[in-house]
Amino acid sequence: MMTMTKAAGEYLTHALERANAPEPSAVRILVRPDGLKTTIDEAHDGDQRFQHEGRTVLVLDPVVAAHLTNRTLDAEDDGSRLVCLT
Repeated sequence: MMTMTKAAGEYLTHALERANAPEPSAVRILVRPDGLKTTIDEAHDGDQRFQHEGRTVLVLDPVVAAHLTNRTLDAEDDGSRLVCLT
């Protein structure tokens, strides 16, 4: 299972606020040929859900979740972007 740091949770919360995304919207990570991409979506059955301060801020479908097993989602120290650590 992937883990998410507090810094990543804060980054995702702010991203959802900037996008005026109402609950239950969350950020979804997609695996594309050129790397990982994000979009705003709602959770679907079977998704892994990651919470920050009581809100679901990140959802992963089973294929992406398997791809990111044993990784940690974090935010750069300056808060400029998300990074996936091994």
